[in-house]
Amino acid sequence: MQYKFDRQTSILSKRSLSKRFMNPDRILRDIEVKKGDVAADLGCGSGFFVIPASTIVDSGGKIYAVDILSSELEKIKGNAKTYGLWNIEYIQADLEVEKSTGIPSASVDIVIISNTLSQTQRDDKVIEEASRILKPKGKLVIIDWDKVKTSFGPRLEDRPEKDGIIRITEEIGLKFEQNLETGLYHYGLIFRK
Repeated sequence: MQYKFDRQTSILSKRSLSKRFMNPDRILRDIEVKKGDVAADLGCGSGFFVIPASTIVDSGGKIYAVDILSSELEKIKGNAKTYGLWNIEYIQADLEVEKSTGIPSASVDIVIISNTLSQTQRDDKVIEEASRILKPKGKLVIIDWDKVKTSFGPRLEDRPEKDGIIRITEEIGLKFEQNLETGLYHYGLIFRK
């Protein structure tokens, strides 16, 4: 992927980004990430949300970039160094293992789980970790592939049902707040602790 980054306006977008796919800047604005926030991206991949969120929270905030693959974290480190971003903490962890992130309990304002649950076997464990690290009244944002037939993305049977994710999350003790606009191929859900 080739990104165009404008540090002045905190814009990170693909050159050919269209309304069909997620726009990280718009989503971060819609979920109200702000200067000074502490945020975590669980299953961050190569930093689709990490890099633009890092510019928003600025030096007074912090981003936890968590992924099971060290190669993905290295990509983010390279981009962060290029853009002069020093407020990112990199954590290699298996999100299906309890407390594997090592992030302190009740220390994060916003947790993002994007395109991760379609790759895990224990969605409940991933959501439990998100809930554990969220501050009281903190926000959990779950984005994943919708069950629409596409020639790309994970297999349909691997895409988690929206209603099932809401049920699991509410059973863990978080309250569903609203849907989030994420493009044609994904659904977005916002929960509050």
